[in-house]
Amino acid sequence: MERKTCSCDYTTTNPRKWDHDLDVCKACSEKKKRRESVLDYLNGFEVGDLVSYSDRILIIVSPHPNSPTAWIVQNFTDNRQHIVDLSGWVLRGDLRDCRDRVYKLEKSE
Repeated sequence: MERKTCSCDYTTTNPRKWDHDLDVCKACSEKKKRRESVLDYLNGFEVGDLVSYSDRILIIVSPHPNSPTAWIVQNFTDNRQHIVDLSGWVLRGDLRDCRDRVYKLEKSE
């Protein structure tokens, strides 16, 4: 394999350290797959879903108009609308942590 350089400046000639499908190093490939899995999970939520987020019960009112990773939610504790931005989970979190902190509640809960 010829020398390849990733966008993160990692350089290798070892084919096992390179993702040929995405044309990036394995570390960047894993980050991309992790981000996509978190985004796929968050995209499964819909307007009207009852959600537990950081031990608060919220209902999703609408997606945020300026961010694909934020929601406008109604908080039942103070009966006000808030913005919940989940971009930190997409950038730095993993799917297991995200599922532990953000999940749908059944209507009976």
